Amino acid sequence: RNIFITSSYILLICIVALIGFWQAFGFGFIADDWHQLWRALNNPNVFKIYPIWHPISALEFRWLAKWFGYNPFYWQLLGYSLRVVDALTITTLAWSLTKSKKIAAFSGLILASTVVGINSVTWANAHTSAIIIPFICIGLYVWISSNQEESLWKYLIGLLFVLLTLWG
Repeated sequence: RNIFITSSYILLICIVALIGFWQAFGFGFIADDWHQLWRALNNPNVFKIYPIWHPISALEFRWLAKWFGYNPFYWQLLGYSLRVVDALTITTLAWSLTKSKKIAAFSGLILASTVVGINSVTWANAHTSAIIIPFICIGLYVWISSNQEESLWKYLIGLLFVLLTLWG
């Protein structure tokens, strides 16, 4: 029963996010995306300096440009996937804060459906914000549970996850 409910909720998040962002799959690249792609595909040595400003974005382009190339659809599909992961981790964080399944479920659905932050879906260079959301949510979830269980280990792991978001 729990597997069915969880699977149904994940499917619902995917559908709601798709309804909210389907038109974005028709967008092209925006501003910094072109610079990042050019660097990743034509001059990877530039990345020795660039990660100082946008480390996660630089790594994302460096690793994925070979497969995604200049096709914006793949980059936007990644942004959509990140939005789904963000909604699921927000659900977990909301549950840890409130212990309410309804509030947790609605929190995830609201994030999945809202077009606030659409740039993290459509603008490949802005995926950084979508990438750090799970780290913040997981870090806070572990940190909160460490307080309830009085676990120093969990506290340090939670703190590490939250600190990793500062690198983004």
